[in-house]
Amino acid sequence: MSIGLSMLLGVSSLSPCVFNYLCSSFDNIIKALSLPKIRYHDLRHTHATYLLSKGINPKVVQERLRHKDNKTTLGIYGHATLTMQQEAAKLLDNNF
Repeated sequence: MSIGLSMLLGVSSLSPCVFNYLCSSFDNIIKALSLPKIRYHDLRHTHATYLLSKGINPKVVQERLRHKDNKTTLGIYGHATLTMQQEAAKLLDNNF
């Protein structure tokens, strides 16, 4: 089971049958709300990218995702920090 799902449900393991049921239910909810099709795991990436784009310390994001270290988090979500670098440069350009 994914760590994200275990955090969401507050359990450490699920049978494959239960996991498949939860994923299927998630898919049905997304479809019923006419949202673009996404996987449950995509929520994890959205969560991390959103936090980083809002300036949340990467260490906090690393801990929320339960990555072993910051290197893993920044390796996966480095694109978010690149955007943050561009925004920082733009902010400085506009103010000096």
